Order: sequence, then C-alpha cells, then structure tokens
Amino acid sequence: MHLHCLCFLLLLHLLLPLPLTATFSIAKPGCPTRCGNLEIPFPFGLGSNCSMDSPFDIYCNTSTNPPTPYIPLPINMSEVVEISGEHIRVKSPVSGGFCNMSGVSAPDDFETPFRYSLSFLSTPYTLSDANQLTAFGCDDLATVAVQGGAATAEYTGGCLAYCPEAGLSRNGSCPGNGCCQPNNIRWKIHKNFLFVMGPAIIVL
Repeated sequence: MHLHCLCFLLLLHLLLPLPLTATFSIAKPGCPTRCGNLEIPFPFGLGSNCSMDSPFDIYCNTSTNPPTPYIPLPINMSEVVEISGEHIRVKSPVSGGFCNMSGVSAPDDFETPFRYSLSFLSTPYTLSDANQLTAFGCDDLATVAVQGGAATAEYTGGCLAYCPEAGLSRNGSCPGNGCCQPNNIRWKIHKNFLFVMGPAIIVL
C-alpha cells in the first residue's frame, strides 16, 4: 500500500522593500553587530531602537550554541539563515497533512483537503521568486492560490505527487516519483497565499 503523506517544504527568501546598500552595511552605533555566526546590518537590528522599524527587529536566542537569530513573521518566529543584498533567507516549518508512515490510510481524514494560509500583507516583505515549493506524497495534489479576499482565490500553480511503483523519495532529490515541484509560480508579485493539499483522483 502506498504511503499517504504530503508535506510542503518551503525555505523563504524574503524580498526586502529596499536594497542593502553600502549605507546599510553596518549596525547602528552602539548596537550589537552579530548574533551567533550571522552579521546583522541596518535596517535590521538587535535590541531596542537598533532597527529601522519593528518589522526589522531581530531577536537573538542566546540559549543555543552558537546563538540563533530569529525574526517575527506571520507564520511564527523564523530562524534567520542569511541576510544578503535584497534578500533575507529564513527557515520555515514543514507544513504537512495526511501523513501515515505505516502505509495504512485513514479515509475519513484523507478525504478532507488540508489548507494553509500565508500572508505578508501586514509586513514590508514579499516572497522572492527564488522560492521552490516541494510536495512529497503518493497520489496527492498540491496547489497554490493567491487570495484576493475572504471568498476569492486565483489559481497560481500546482503539481501531482504520484507513486506508480515505489513509495516516497527519501534521498533529498525530487525525480517525480513520490514528490513534485510546481513551476512558474510568481511569488514576489503577491502577498497573500493559500496552499491546499489533498487526494488526487487519478484516471488510468
């Protein structure tokens, strides 16, 4: 029996509203310049009054070794991996649904699509087109839509994770068997997304 497990793995590249030019290459005077291994340039900042505005505040978790920088986003407090040029790269949690690693499906749960919203409307950020959405699963359909309001959504892209013979791809690659990657999603022109994953009806 095929595994029924579908996950969205999304590493966010946040597109800043302004480039980090030479003017913004160092921290404000009197402010910390690093959190762990990451240098924190202005307009970002560590501590009170060190950033250009509250959306650029960086929080440093000193209980880890090395200390870990975090930034508050609509999804959660996300770990900052890199700040470079116009981009800030953060780690996003894995959003998954319909996972049954024993291979025994639960029909009542699996028949209901899983919906996950992601909005940057209240922030100065947009998603970069460098993003790649990857879905893992068997006979599952992943779609991305742009939300224009409470009851409207414009279809943007999607893909089918299909397992004709073997189960999930486990080697980190995405050859098409057990995983899929929708192409040509224009992330940065939108700020409000709806991810939907659910069982696909496959006609052979």
